Order: sequence, then structure tokens, then C-alpha cells
Amino acid sequence: MSPLRLTGLHTCVLLLFTCALCVVAVVVHDRVLQNSLDAELGIYAQATDPDGNLVTRWESLGATSPQGAAALWVSVLAACALALPLAVVAGRLMTRAALAPLDGFIRTIRAIGDADDLGRRIRPLPRPTYPAMVRLADEFNRMLARLQGSAQRVDEVLGAQRRFVADASHELRTPLMSLRGNIHLLRDDAAADAPAEHLAILEEMEAEAARMTRLVGDLLLLAEADAGSHLVLAPVDMASIVRHAIRAARRLRHDVAVHLYSAPGGLWVCGDGDRLTQVVLILLDNALKFSPSGGTVDLRVEGAARAAGGSGVLMRVTDSGPGVPPEERELIFERFYRSDRGRAAEGAGLGLSIARWIVQEHHGTLELESNGNGATFSVWLPSTSPPET
Repeated sequence: MSPLRLTGLHTCVLLLFTCALCVVAVVVHDRVLQNSLDAELGIYAQATDPDGNLVTRWESLGATSPQGAAALWVSVLAACALALPLAVVAGRLMTRAALAPLDGFIRTIRAIGDADDLGRRIRPLPRPTYPAMVRLADEFNRMLARLQGSAQRVDEVLGAQRRFVADASHELRTPLMSLRGNIHLLRDDAAADAPAEHLAILEEMEAEAARMTRLVGDLLLLAEADAGSHLVLAPVDMASIVRHAIRAARRLRHDVAVHLYSAPGGLWVCGDGDRLTQVVLILLDNALKFSPSGGTVDLRVEGAARAAGGSGVLMRVTDSGPGVPPEERELIFERFYRSDRGRAAEGAGLGLSIARWIVQEHHGTLELESNGNGATFSVWLPSTSPPET
């Protein structure tokens, strides 16, 4: 039987036993008084006899008389009224004592959830304790043991996967660089009168080799992030980073205009210049992919303070594409995620996840705004003082 049911049964039995005991005590006490001549309960009644004389006589109020019965029931009710609060208090104390182990369960479970510590267990319950509570503690500890074992196996699998990605990326970088160099030599050595088809094949091979090199670099960067490595940060000027990145982005598409509306000097952040350039290129490349022919991509960089406090640098990249549906606004930052519209474009779906990790390494934020008419990616980074010269 569960502790709650057992405690409720105890309370009911205690209440009934207390009331019955009070009733018995009152009845016995009334019988004793009725049988005692010295303590007989009654009243003096006056009446007139047949001769017209006033006569006073004693009338007993025993239990058989209406007055005696009423007095008896009044005594019984009074006793029950006194016994009921006592029984309720006693039942409450018994309930609290029975449920005390559950409070310990709740505290332990909350501590396990807050600390993500699956190695913690519920301590053995003191004896005597309800068997159901002991079984509950044992089952919960067994469940924690199984969850801990599953979590360890998942960590081992993920660790092996990270090592494989890192090793494969390292191994692929060298042959890819060699392949790109050989293709470049073939293009340079090609005769001027070489067929245009051959030159086109070489250009396609070089582009694919460059794409594979970027993919391997992205995988290696994510493997380093999973391994817990961090970037080395130093003061850099965001204006120079943005200008360098926008020159490279304008060569990606000639049918989409890329505008730099604001990039004042003196916007210094503590960061990794190469990785911040990569963030800008990822956002510009993403905007160019989804902008239609004849569209525009706007980039703005300015100083901005946050509502929570602290000054920083805000960079906004806005495209003229179809926008991002609400149900995909968080998914696009997941690794290898590609929307239905994004599958037609080049890429492996790693760019935005890499950009978010780089921004987080700089203690900043990367947010998306989209109202169905284009999308705007906003990067906020905390500002710093320029380096001393």
C-alpha cells in the first residue's frame, strides 16, 4: 500500500477510534452517575395533591427520560467536538512524517537536473520506512544508472566521430592543396589555341577543388570547436575587416549589387581578424545566394550600445531575397541544415553554424530578422580600446 493511502487510512482509523472512545467514556460516565444515589441527576417538581395541598417531589433525569437522553447526546457531541481537532492534528503529523522521504526525493532530483550529474544517487532510506518508498528509491537509482550508461556511450560515439572528422580533415587538406596546384599549373601551361572545352573543364575542376578545400576547412574548424578549443583574441578594426570582405564578395556575383552604407573607422573589437572576416564573408555569401538577379545586398557597421549595458559594434547584412519562414529561423543555424530553397544553391549547410560559433567565441550575438521581404543578419560584438602604439 502506498504511503499516501496508508497515511489516510491511519488518519481515518484514528479519528473513528477517538470518537468511539469519547462516546464510550460519556456513556459509562452517565451510567455511573445514574446508578449512584449520591450523585443522582434530577429536579424538584411541585404539584397539588387531590386534597389541594402543594407537594414537592424529586424526579430523576435518568438516561431513559427525555431530559437525560438529551443531556447524554449533548455530552457525546461535546466530546466529539473536542476529539475531532486532536485527531486532525495527529493525522497531519502522521502524514508529514510519512511523506518526509518524498521531500528528500524531490531535492535530490532537482539537484541532479540542475547539475546534470547522472552519477548522483538517492541515499538509502532510514528504517523503518514504507516498502513502497524503498522500492521507489531503488527503481529511481536503477534508472539513473541506465541513463548514465547511455550518456557515456553517446559521449564515446561523439568523441570517436569528432576524432574521425578531425583526422579526415587533416588528411584531406594536403592532397587537395596538391590537386589545386596541379590544376593551376595545367591552366597556365595550356596553349593559347587549346580548345575552349578543355579550358572550361580545368576551370570547373579548380572550382570544385576550391569548394572541397573550403568544406574540409569548415569541418576541421567545427572539430576544433567540439574539442573545446578557443580563439586567440586581440584588438582589430571592424571597418578594415568589412572593407576587405566586401571587395571579395563583389566578385562572387556580378548581377547583384553589394552596398556598404556605413563603416566608420575607430570601431575596435577584441577578436580574431581572420575569423571575423570569415563571418562577414559567410553572411555576404548567404545574402548573395538568395538575392534575385538585379537585387541588392546592404551592409552597415556602426557603434551600438545594448539595453543590458555595454558598448559594442553592430553589423547588419540585409538581402533582397524571399526571407526566412518562422519555422526555419532557428534551424538554419544547425549544422548541415538546408532549406528546400537552399538545396538548389551551393554549400553544405555549415556556414551559419560556423558564423554563430565564431561570434559566440567573441562574446557576441548573431540574430536573424525576416518579415517575408528579405532577411537581415545582425552581429553584435563588444567593443574595446585600440591597441597602444
